[in-house]
Amino acid sequence: FRLDVPGTDVTFGLNAFYDYVWYTGLISDTSAPSHSQAGADMHAEMNREGVVEFDVADAFARSDRPRDIGLGVAVISLYNQLSLTAPIRPGGRAFEIRPHGAYTVEFFGAYSGIPAGIGPCPAGTCPGNPSDPSVNDYQNYAGGLDIHWKFLPQTALVFESNFEGRSYFHPDGTVVPPGKILKLLAGAQGLVTPKIQAILKAGYAIGFDGAASTFIGQGELTWNPNELSAISVGVLRDVNNAVGAASATDLRFYLNSKTFLSGRLALHGNFAYDLIAFTQGRGQNDQLFSIDIGPDYAVARWFILSAGYVFSKRSSDYAQSLPLNYTRNEAYLRLTFTY
Repeated sequence: FRLDVPGTDVTFGLNAFYDYVWYTGLISDTSAPSHSQAGADMHAEMNREGVVEFDVADAFARSDRPRDIGLGVAVISLYNQLSLTAPIRPGGRAFEIRPHGAYTVEFFGAYSGIPAGIGPCPAGTCPGNPSDPSVNDYQNYAGGLDIHWKFLPQTALVFESNFEGRSYFHPDGTVVPPGKILKLLAGAQGLVTPKIQAILKAGYAIGFDGAASTFIGQGELTWNPNELSAISVGVLRDVNNAVGAASATDLRFYLNSKTFLSGRLALHGNFAYDLIAFTQGRGQNDQLFSIDIGPDYAVARWFILSAGYVFSKRSSDYAQSLPLNYTRNEAYLRLTFTY
C-alpha cells in the first residue's frame, strides 16, 4: 500500500506491506517455517520552501531478510530505523548542506519448527544457545554531513561523510566486539545526457576497534529510454558492521531494470552479485547471488498486479552448511494499491 500527500511546503508519504511466506514442503517435507511479514516506511518533509528544511523518516520491517549481512537463513528480523536530516540552502537551492543522523535497532528470532542444527546461528555467533539469535540484538548510531553543489541544473558535485557505531543489547565476552567506521566520499551525480544519468563517487573508510580501513565508492549508469522505463547498472563497495565480526566489506555488482512492453504491461528484472569479506572474528569470505524477474500489470492507476520468481544463493568458506550456505527459490504474487 502506498500513500502520498504532496504539498508545496510540507509533504508526507507512507509505504506499507504485508506478506505471507508459505513453505510448500516439497523439498523439506514441512511447512512449519511459514510465517507472516510486514513493514512500513514513513517520511515527512517540512519547510521545503525555507532556508532550513526538516526531514524525518522511519522504516520498520518484520521479515526473514536480516539487514545485518552476518546472518543467514532461518532468522526472523525485527528492524526499525529513525533518521533525521536538515537540508540547509543558504542563498538559493544550488548549494546544499545536509547534516543527518540515524538510530537503528534490529532484534532477531528463530523460525518455528526448524530442526536443530540447521540454524539460525553461524558457528560462534550465538554463545550459550546456538538456536537463539537474540544475543545479537543490536543498536546502531550514525551521523554525518553531506554537501551538494549543483553546478548544472541537473548535475551536482557531492561530498558525503558518515560516522557509524554499534553496541549489542546482550554483550558477551566471547563475541567479537563491533568496530566503528568513518566514511568519506566525494564525486558527482546527475544527468550526462537527457536520457542517461550517472553516479560516480569514491572515498575511504577509516576503521576503528578492528573495523576495516579500505577504499569505498560507487559507479552507476541509468538509461531511461522513455518516461516509464529505466535500466541501471553499477558497482558498489562499502563497509558496515556485522554480527560475529568487527566489520564486513561488501563489493556488489548489480543490474536493475523496468521496461514497459506494451500498454499497461511491464517487465522487471533485478540482479546482484556480492563478494563479502569479514574482518576479525569470523575472518570469512562469502558470495551472494540473487535474481528477481517477473511482470507488472497496471490494472488501474491505483492498482498494480505483480508476480515474479526470486532465486538466491549464498556460499561461505566459514561454514559448509546452513545457515550461511543455502539456495532459495521463491515465487510471489504482489498487489500494490496507491492513494
